Amino acid sequence: LLVGLPLGLVIFLIPIVGMHTEALIPFIKDAFAIENLKASISWNYFDFIPGIIWISGLFIGAYVLYKKQFQRAFIVLFSGCILSTGIFLMSFPKRIAGYTQQAAVDFYSELKGKDVYVETLRFKSFAQYFYFQKDGVSKLEEANCKDTSGYYHIDAIRNWYLNGAIDKPVYFVVKSIHADEFKSYSELEKMDEKNGFVLLRRSPKK
Repeated sequence: LLVGLPLGLVIFLIPIVGMHTEALIPFIKDAFAIENLKASISWNYFDFIPGIIWISGLFIGAYVLYKKQFQRAFIVLFSGCILSTGIFLMSFPKRIAGYTQQAAVDFYSELKGKDVYVETLRFKSFAQYFYFQKDGVSKLEEANCKDTSGYYHIDAIRNWYLNGAIDKPVYFVVKSIHADEFKSYSELEKMDEKNGFVLLRRSPKK
């Protein structure tokens, strides 16, 4: 009970927090986190089930254990843990990820299939390659992606995307707290902004 009850309460309270994220904003100083919390994530009463199962199984198992029915207590505790964890993993991680990166994923997915380059600025991620479904490296990318030692380096390709003679549009995803750092790049256009992420575009010169 000492170990399991606090964890069960956390699982039970997560949906309540998700339904009332606006109540957290006054206590948060991080501007990026505040924008993340503005994401439209749907929570419902079904999401309370993992917490209810966990806490119920815990008390029933503790009662059966008190009756010294050790085998039954093990079955109740194990079953409650597995069932609540399974339901939790089916829904909670996706919703939580919705606050942290869904806006960026939406940008990558919207660009899928278009003949463009996609990259992040000021943060590292592999999500842009997966959701944009980047199909290999172009010859121009290969020619401009190496550092002074001749090795591939992300900063080299980003520099080419930002300043080089690109052959097609480049879309950048940057956190809103860092977007002002790129205002000096006159060729960058702000295309969209969503839940803490900004989408910028640089077009090739005609």
